[in-house]
Amino acid sequence: MSILKVEGVVQRFGGLVAVNNVGFNVGQNEIVSIIGPNGAGKTTLFNVIAGTYKPSEGSIIFKGKEIAGLPAATIAKQGLVRTFQITSLFSNVSVLESLKIAQHRTLESNLFNVLINAPSVRAEEQVAEKRAYEILALLKLENKANHLSDSLPYGEQRLLEIGIALAAKPDMLLLDEPAAGLNETETIELMGLIALLRDEGITILLVEHDMNLVMSISDRILVLANGTKIAEGLPSEIQTNPDVIEAYLGGDIMDFSE
Repeated sequence: MSILKVEGVVQRFGGLVAVNNVGFNVGQNEIVSIIGPNGAGKTTLFNVIAGTYKPSEGSIIFKGKEIAGLPAATIAKQGLVRTFQITSLFSNVSVLESLKIAQHRTLESNLFNVLINAPSVRAEEQVAEKRAYEILALLKLENKANHLSDSLPYGEQRLLEIGIALAAKPDMLLLDEPAAGLNETETIELMGLIALLRDEGITILLVEHDMNLVMSISDRILVLANGTKIAEGLPSEIQTNPDVIEAYLGGDIMDFSE
């Protein structure tokens, strides 16, 4: 059963076609990766799905409803959430408060109740704090709860980005190069976290350059080149696909072992 259906998506910027007639499905609880050479259109496609850009053409169906062209905040409320750089969002806020703030879309109190500090607001505050600590435990960041978000080491900041997205209780999570800048140990830990999220019922779509990570955790892989889908399939199929090899290395054999 597909949770996301992308059909005939085109994204133009003036005379430049950044994404050209791309379509694919993502099944419930799948991990699907989008890869391709630099300039292939991966991030643009991601931004179209997440609502940053309105597609020039095409359809994007999430949980049976059309979301193409909807604002990113509206799409997030429907359960499709992407990661963002935390340093620009929560730079002077503690790790714990960052995770509490990120839960705002799931809270029900109105402004009046907040102003009078109604019991319902206090109850929601307790629920939000409990959920924040659950996420910290998942990320293994419990001992950093009171640290400022932008004071964390880079690898922990990347984990917190995922935590902030998880605070919105997504059905599907879009991860934009989650392994960028991570060392080998951090990348292995990230792989375990992504697999755990999938096991907890969250569907994952990611853009990533780390081929070891992609080949290890993906159920299926979509390959873009020059804005066009050139291949889609299992990791084993993508590794030996001649069109993929040509796009990456001009026909040389690809080595995913390093």
